[in-house]
Amino acid sequence: MQPNDDKHTDTGSVELSKKELLRLLAHPRRRYILHRLNQTDHPFELQTLARTTAAWEADMSPETVSAEFIERVRMSLYHKHIPKLAAAGILIFDERSEMVTLDTSSSHFEVVAEAVADGGPDDISE
Repeated sequence: MQPNDDKHTDTGSVELSKKELLRLLAHPRRRYILHRLNQTDHPFELQTLARTTAAWEADMSPETVSAEFIERVRMSLYHKHIPKLAAAGILIFDERSEMVTLDTSSSHFEVVAEAVADGGPDDISE
């Protein structure tokens, strides 16, 4: 989604077409972080989210994943995936504290929560 393509509603949230929403959910890392965030009511630190994402991708426990791989995942989340989801109004990222949380006030919250809850991040139907 290009920055100039955002369509804002009267409430300030971003309107996304079904195609744009599916494109956001197409990447497994984005589905995983949304799945993790949807499992709890509290925000995640970016580092914790990177560690659990790396562990999920490597099919290892978070304690056994290499620091290098965790850092690569963290950079990917910080520079690519989290900004896309935040720009779409699906999550909130506080850069100062590096805390990530779902935006439950988003008009897309219900759709996203349902998509990532059914069967986890590997199972999403279009």
